[in-house]
Amino acid sequence: MKTLARSKASRTTRLILLLFITVFLSGCTVKVAYHFLDWGLQYKLNHYLSLNSEQSQLAKKTIKEFHHWHQRYELPTYVTFLKDARTRLSGPALTASEIGVYRERIKKFGEQSLDPLLPAIATLLKSLDAKQKQRLFKTLNEDQKDYEDLYLKPPMDEIRESLKNDALKSIKKYMGRLTDTQKNRIGVWSESIQPFGAAASSEQDKWEQLMAKLLDHPDEADFSTQLKSLLMYDFASWDEAHRKIMEHNQTASYELMADMLNSRSPEQQASLIEKLDVYIEDCEDLIRQAQQEDSQTN
Repeated sequence: MKTLARSKASRTTRLILLLFITVFLSGCTVKVAYHFLDWGLQYKLNHYLSLNSEQSQLAKKTIKEFHHWHQRYELPTYVTFLKDARTRLSGPALTASEIGVYRERIKKFGEQSLDPLLPAIATLLKSLDAKQKQRLFKTLNEDQKDYEDLYLKPPMDEIRESLKNDALKSIKKYMGRLTDTQKNRIGVWSESIQPFGAAASSEQDKWEQLMAKLLDHPDEADFSTQLKSLLMYDFASWDEAHRKIMEHNQTASYELMADMLNSRSPEQQASLIEKLDVYIEDCEDLIRQAQQEDSQTN
């Protein structure tokens, strides 16, 4: 679990800058990252909850089963997505709306991965005692304070400078050396970003209130439905004024990505294709590993 409102704000202004090819990556190769999936999920869970022995066993069993399922049924869809992205890079100019479609496909991956986890998450959250709930919201509040230190308290010009530097670093990582024109375009984008820290913080407060109310009524007939809605929380559910800020920033980010990709040099194109090929190969290797494991157990 994580600070959902905070994560949506971050995605609107930063995650899209990692390019649509970084679907589930964070710097290391897919194979290296994937073999740490079980540990990473357990670590993240322990960050927010102090589980008792029974709860911990449920979490470990669920994560193991999820990893097994994901490697066999979700990775093939990622390969299809990445191959489609690779082909598209050789096609005509991209549009901002097309970048948005890719983002929605990525969001769908998250929803598909949540579905098999949802029953166990619901069971786990229903079993939390008062002390564990207190720990959960204490940690969420600490995360929110960290977020506000970055995106609410500083002057907006400092926030824009930070966003620009993050974008430069992230895009350079995948496209290689950027031209002065591309760097200037990123600067124009950062200046167009509307202040979002207060909106995200307010919506995070609302999200926590909704989650607290749900956890206080574990016998609700639609508990799992409400839980999924909260875990997939999107700024489409935000107050109108807050939503308009995020929609503006999201559109600006999609336009930036289209401009960056459409202005890529042959060298940058080669860099993107090379990384996509590595990710595709890694995913296909993981799929083959799963197939070999299954053949040995049958």
